[in-house]
Amino acid sequence: DVYKRQEKDRGRKLMQAGEATRAEASDFNSLLLGAGMGRRNPEKNRELARWCQTRGRWSNAILAWEQVLSVAPTDPEALREREKCLTARASNATVSSRPPAP
Repeated sequence: DVYKRQEKDRGRKLMQAGEATRAEASDFNSLLLGAGMGRRNPEKNRELARWCQTRGRWSNAILAWEQVLSVAPTDPEALREREKCLTARASNATVSSRPPAP
């Protein structure tokens, strides 16, 4: 029956999405733990910031870049990438706060 097949496909897709979300959360938690343990080590925070940035997690990336800057205030990559994240977060907020088109 077509309906049952569609429901099975939908269920399979939902399970795959849930597994991907769990895997991403696990990756984030591992990176976060490493960065937290090495606050004076900018490389762990840099790794976390890059990971967050590639996934559009702008606020998390900004915080991680700021941790890098707290240890190395003139780090060119951290300064540049933090600005990119701030811009991306601001443009996403602008897009999401616009009312729907009529």
